[in-house]
Amino acid sequence: DAMLRVQMRIEIAKLHKALSTTMIYVTHDQVEAMTLADRIVVLDRGAISQVGTPMELYQTPANKFVASFIGTPMMNFLAAEATASHDRDATVRLPGGRDLTVTTRGRLEARGERGVEVGIRPEHIRLGAPDDPGASLGGTVQILERLGNATVMYVDTSAGQIVVQEEGDVAARVGETVGVIFNSSRAHVFAAGGLAC
Repeated sequence: DAMLRVQMRIEIAKLHKALSTTMIYVTHDQVEAMTLADRIVVLDRGAISQVGTPMELYQTPANKFVASFIGTPMMNFLAAEATASHDRDATVRLPGGRDLTVTTRGRLEARGERGVEVGIRPEHIRLGAPDDPGASLGGTVQILERLGNATVMYVDTSAGQIVVQEEGDVAARVGETVGVIFNSSRAHVFAAGGLAC
């Protein structure tokens, strides 16, 4: 029961504040983890993937597992090819041949054939005209989920399905051809083994 889960989260948060003591809460629900925790330990098959505050995990995931676990809707992942790098700036080629310049956490040694994955959260993407010069990909809107406070859009692109979330209602329509515009400053790059780079 969704409403009961929300009420229980509130009660647990009140209890934690009233007791003013350390509590360990184990959950598979990332919303519960994000809303109740001061610090989160993300386990992947029994091994610690990352430890940090909820926002540290959300903004700087250590690997693809953490990036995919934290956030609703889930982060989008696209296969890409690193084509150039200078210090922490890197250029990656997306499916369809368009380049995206991203900032990495460390130096990314690009050799042209190096396969990476670009991760970007749905709220860091917006839709524009199909011929928008800032578009990273082109696509067709397949599904719209109008949630009132936000609209979630599923867009079919050459890189696969991309999920986009915008605040409020949007003018997009199912079947419409659109440009998919990434906020490159919010993109993440993952090496072949899944580690953030």
